[in-house]
Amino acid sequence: MITRALLLLLFLLCFAACDGDDPQIVEPVPTIQAVSMPTDLLCNDDSVYVFSMRVANIPGVTHVECTITGPSGGNSYTMLLMDDGGSAALAGPDFASTTSLDIVPNNGTFTRGLRADLLCLHDQGVYRFDFFTRGGDRTVSIENVDIELRQLSVCLMSGIDTAAASSFPACFEPRDLSVTITQPQGIAIDSVRAAILDGDTLYVGVDMQPGSGDNWSVDLAPRLFGVTPAGSDYTLRMSAFTRFGLTCVAEIPDVYIDNALPVVSNLQLPDTLYRPVSTGDIDTIEFYISYEDCELATWSQTNAVWFDVRREDLEWPPQTFADFFLRNDGVAPDLAVGDNIASAFLQVPNRPDLPNYLYYFRFYSIDPASGDSTDYLLDSTRIIQPGALNDGGTPTDGLGLSTYK
Repeated sequence: MITRALLLLLFLLCFAACDGDDPQIVEPVPTIQAVSMPTDLLCNDDSVYVFSMRVANIPGVTHVECTITGPSGGNSYTMLLMDDGGSAALAGPDFASTTSLDIVPNNGTFTRGLRADLLCLHDQGVYRFDFFTRGGDRTVSIENVDIELRQLSVCLMSGIDTAAASSFPACFEPRDLSVTITQPQGIAIDSVRAAILDGDTLYVGVDMQPGSGDNWSVDLAPRLFGVTPAGSDYTLRMSAFTRFGLTCVAEIPDVYIDNALPVVSNLQLPDTLYRPVSTGDIDTIEFYISYEDCELATWSQTNAVWFDVRREDLEWPPQTFADFFLRNDGVAPDLAVGDNIASAFLQVPNRPDLPNYLYYFRFYSIDPASGDSTDYLLDSTRIIQPGALNDGGTPTDGLGLSTYK
């Protein structure tokens, strides 16, 4: 009897242990996630906004139900989101797309388009969106999503100092550009941008900053016009935006800009340089020059200063060597970023056929669209090939210099 009891106890213990080792099946968590959902709706013509919801781990889902409640708890509408690839015609409401606008069928993403211009006919303001679906005994939802619907209203710009915004002589004193914006519906202005354009070409664009009341302003300085060509056919355009889009524009035509050419000075160029003595070796010639240009002040890199070079037995313009611009970017041999001292270098290889020649360098300024200054700063350096005989051969038309930085 005791033996039977012990055997029964052992059997029960073994059954309990074996049962505990069985893996427990964990049901996946049902989810619904917004794939596409606008934050605001604009009542412009034919404005279609797409809502998409991804549903996972719920078998048998046929649609996602979207309940739309009007401002202040007004009228309520039901719109079904479908995962049908946009193949079926769907019932209302009147502002919903006639098909789902879904692209890939049966991939768990439920979609429907909404015509904001038609919903706007019902009411404007903040609508509440609720999304819900069920499969079997499982449900998921996204609730209480507030989305604002507005007709784009036209604001009014005033208080612009037209004289101050119409003419910018060379090196003008910093000036304030300001505008007062009145927004009839009280929707907040998100941003205001000022731009200088020539036709459709944008040369300068700056963001204006909000001030007290409805005032927006920006400080204009010469450096804003860095490489803008001089001329008088520009348009100053100020544009205001709300989160619903562009709301008003003010333009001043025939704006004049005088972008002065840089003035170059204080050239630093070695008087003499010796070529390397071994075939294939390369040395460098470095040079520096100062430039004054209020529009380019503190710029870290500019092509405002250019140079060309010729050998003494050749003529201007050089036939085998292009013009190049100097840099002010802090990359060797340049010493500091934005210090208005530009630099460059040329490589000087071993050339026994060029024993001793004088090289002339011409430095000049170009405002990238205002043309050549034609006032050259001229200097020279003698480059000698040690150990070469003066009759070591007939030089080619090549300068004996190579790659520019």
